[in-house]
Amino acid sequence: MNRLIAILPLMMLLAALTITTTASTTSAEETRIARMDQNKGKMMKPMPIRTEAITDMKMLDESSLELWSDTKLGKSGKSCASCHPDGMLLSKRAYPRYIKMTGDILTLDQMINFCMKNPMKAKPLKWNSKEMTTLAHYVTMHSKPSTKSP
Repeated sequence: MNRLIAILPLMMLLAALTITTTASTTSAEETRIARMDQNKGKMMKPMPIRTEAITDMKMLDESSLELWSDTKLGKSGKSCASCHPDGMLLSKRAYPRYIKMTGDILTLDQMINFCMKNPMKAKPLKWNSKEMTTLAHYVTMHSKPSTKSP
């Protein structure tokens, strides 16, 4: 009898966890079924990121080289290559990370827009623009291993 009393709280906890897990699964299943019902039994087609998808990596490689050196992106006459020729000072350290010159923790896209607004005197790029993807691709492909600890 004493053993049963000692085990009882554990059994109640397991029962509560089972009910919670089942409720969460049911909720997700209900959401899936509701989405299917709205689309006449078909799963919902995802919304595209942009009107024209980027699908050619070779073309992206070539356009990233061109855009990196384009002084017409902003009003200052500078390009990304003005401060980062051949990817100089681009670090492979993962984003988001603290960037000393901004005094902030930024994602890669935010860092690109910081450079667009400040040295290049340009309007920030939209998160889903081909230009943002192209410049982010250049940074990813030309970054050098970091000598700093993360």
